[in-house]
Amino acid sequence: MIEHLKKRNNNYTFQDESTFLLSKSKNKLPEPIYFDNIEEMDVFLNRMESITNGSSNSAVITHAPPNDGGGGGDDEGYFKKSAYIGGFGVYMNVGFNFNGCSGSNLNSWISGFTLGVTWHHTGGSLSTSAQNDRINFTVIGYMNYNIFVESIGTVFTQNSTFSDHKPCN
Repeated sequence: MIEHLKKRNNNYTFQDESTFLLSKSKNKLPEPIYFDNIEEMDVFLNRMESITNGSSNSAVITHAPPNDGGGGGDDEGYFKKSAYIGGFGVYMNVGFNFNGCSGSNLNSWISGFTLGVTWHHTGGSLSTSAQNDRINFTVIGYMNYNIFVESIGTVFTQNSTFSDHKPCN
């Protein structure tokens, strides 16, 4: 299974380094998620990777209104955006304080049905666009996976970047 995962994505980290990253993050090992076969696992990972492989130049967190499955909006100087990222209902959330067209205290977390995955926020950036019309944000972290396929389990980590912006108006 590890060979199959290595062929899928060279951004996955296995064994010693994953163990180190998990202990360093002080996150508990995610509860395992079980698949009957590799194809089921691939469907799950394809959906997760469609978002977690985002780069700082692409808007991967969608501007969906709160009633359309994504949260977003301003609440007394705090901005929060949520986006469905896959699995069985896993959401990536980004939040920061803002005043006018500047932001501070950037954070990110996952929510929903997070069986088999955890997120560790390691950093990010906030900047105002050159036109002074939006706050650009990028969060950086890693997704930890605990997956069993046909009774064979593995833990691995994927470095991830999410980017988008908040209009200043």
